[in-house]
Amino acid sequence: MFSITRIAKRLFRKMLTLKAVQMADNVDLGRKTVLNVGSEVRGDVKIGNFCAIGRHVTFQGRNHDTNTASVQDILYQDILNVTPADQVESILVGNDVWIGNRVTVLPGTTIGDGAVIGAGAVVSHDVEPFEIVGGVPAEHLGWRFPSHVRNQLMEIRWWEWDERRIHKNKHFFTLDLSDFPEDKSLYDYIN
Repeated sequence: MFSITRIAKRLFRKMLTLKAVQMADNVDLGRKTVLNVGSEVRGDVKIGNFCAIGRHVTFQGRNHDTNTASVQDILYQDILNVTPADQVESILVGNDVWIGNRVTVLPGTTIGDGAVIGAGAVVSHDVEPFEIVGGVPAEHLGWRFPSHVRNQLMEIRWWEWDERRIHKNKHFFTLDLSDFPEDKSLYDYIN
C-alpha cells in the first residue's frame, strides 16, 4: 500500500518535470501528429499527419522586424504603446516527418513528406521529401529510401488513408523499404 507522502512526492516530481507545449498564432497540427514537451510553435505553421516531433523543438515562424530602428518588442509595447511589426513567414511540414529533439525550424521553410531532421539541427532551407538532414545549418545527409520507393510513396500517400485502411494494410507498414527491389511495386502490398 502506498502512503500519502510517497504519492505526493511522486506527483510533485512529475509536476516539476512536465513542461507545456507553447503554440501561438496560426498553428495547424495534422491527424495523429505528436508534439512532445517543451516545444514551441509560433507564427503561421502547418504540420501534416503522423509526424513525430521531438522534445524542445522550436518552429520559429515569426521574427523581430529588423527593418526598424529597434528590434526590441518591449520598446514598442511599453514606451511607444504600439504593437511591433514582426516578420512572419510560413513554415510547412509534410506528413510522416520525424524531427529530433532540440531542432529549430526557421521561417519560410518547407519540410517534405517523410523527411527526417536530426537532433539539434537548424533548418534554414527547404528539405525534400524523404530527405535526411542534420547539423547547423541543416545539410543533406542522405535519403530514407531509393528514388523509386520515394516516388511510389508520394503516389500512394498512405498518410491520407483512414485508420481502417491503415490497419488493413499492416503488412505494408512492416516492409523494409530501404532495399526494396526496383522491379517490384509497393502497390502489390496494398489492399
